[in-house]
Amino acid sequence: VSYDGKMYGIPLSMETYGLFYNTDKVQTPPESTDDLISQGQKLGFQYDINNFYYSYAFIAANGGYVFKTNNGSLDPKDIGLGNDGAVKGYQLIADFIQKYKFMPATIKGDDAKAAFQNKKIAFYISGPWDVQGFKDKGVNFKVVPLPKTNGQPTPSFVGIQAAFVNSKSKNKDAAWDLLKYLIKNSPMPLFKIGNRIPVLNSELDKDEVKSNEIMSAFAEQAKYGTPMPNIPEMAAVWKPVGDNLTLLCAGKSKPADV
Repeated sequence: VSYDGKMYGIPLSMETYGLFYNTDKVQTPPESTDDLISQGQKLGFQYDINNFYYSYAFIAANGGYVFKTNNGSLDPKDIGLGNDGAVKGYQLIADFIQKYKFMPATIKGDDAKAAFQNKKIAFYISGPWDVQGFKDKGVNFKVVPLPKTNGQPTPSFVGIQAAFVNSKSKNKDAAWDLLKYLIKNSPMPLFKIGNRIPVLNSELDKDEVKSNEIMSAFAEQAKYGTPMPNIPEMAAVWKPVGDNLTLLCAGKSKPADV
């Protein structure tokens, strides 16, 4: 983990989201967004649609982006949340609410989660943090990567959990030694106990990961994901975009206005 060419920490695990589906209702999971829409109209599909973290997937899949990467660095002056691709993504998101009636405009994450948990819907977008809860409630489900859009993988935001060394630490060498130990020895415990996806390919290739159908689906989705921007300017993106999504879903703004 670095900023301005300086290393500040070491990544330990990552997380992203995928498509949960109820295996009692669905025989073959959707492979495309069009297929998701078709099956969703019959079986139900919901997610925290007003949350940019999740809806980013449909924006990015159509050509939108947050910050462009130029010469290996994010350029805060090059924002792609208003380009033609992003507008197509906003239209799709609006259609989920207004055209296909998948969910109410005011839906919250807990509402969508409860609908899936109570078997009222067959499809739900979320991450590993919901896996154990659904198992505990006896929901029969599987997870797959997000369905493709226009024949291409649908990107998702990927979050990285990292450990850092305080610049004012009096024991920097010992702290770095600890981090090196953790990166070598913590991936599997974090995976088994906390449903955390390893960041190292050598760990992802282990049988413990490959044989876990649910977690390997999240790992596969992460391959197509976008690391959440780690520059300070990202803090000014979350709320405005989230507010605009809320207006869009409520029918109070148009895709071109977001």
